[in-house]
Amino acid sequence: MKLLKRGQISKTIEEHLDKELRFAKEGRRIKVLSLFFLDKVENYCWYDEEGVPHLGRYAKIFEDEYRRLIRLPKYRSLNDIDVHVEEVHDGYFSVDKKGVLKDTSGATQADESTYTMIMKNKEGLLTFYDPSKGHTSKANKFDSSFRTPL
Repeated sequence: MKLLKRGQISKTIEEHLDKELRFAKEGRRIKVLSLFFLDKVENYCWYDEEGVPHLGRYAKIFEDEYRRLIRLPKYRSLNDIDVHVEEVHDGYFSVDKKGVLKDTSGATQADESTYTMIMKNKEGLLTFYDPSKGHTSKANKFDSSFRTPL
């Protein structure tokens, strides 16, 4: 199962980078967004006893695969090649009253608040990487959500 998840994440990243490359070669300024739907929050982010967040297994896989793929010669022309991997992925999650990420079913008020947050930040979704600022907007090009298994 672990190899299947790695393969799915890797293929999503590769398809994403291929689209960016194709649009760049065509001279089209189109921002590519890729979305992962995950089964559990803890697979992306988990909290220790002190409440400090840590990367979950899917986030670690993402970072490993992104680092491997972005270094391939065919992607050298992409603007994002020098961007730190932490800058290219993020997520929209439902949170509890303490701001801790939580699982949802897709049918609750908490889910609605997550979707509302995404729509309020839709301008950020369209923002390209700005090398002068050293980062993208809060909405990065790979985002995560929790409703259906990856």
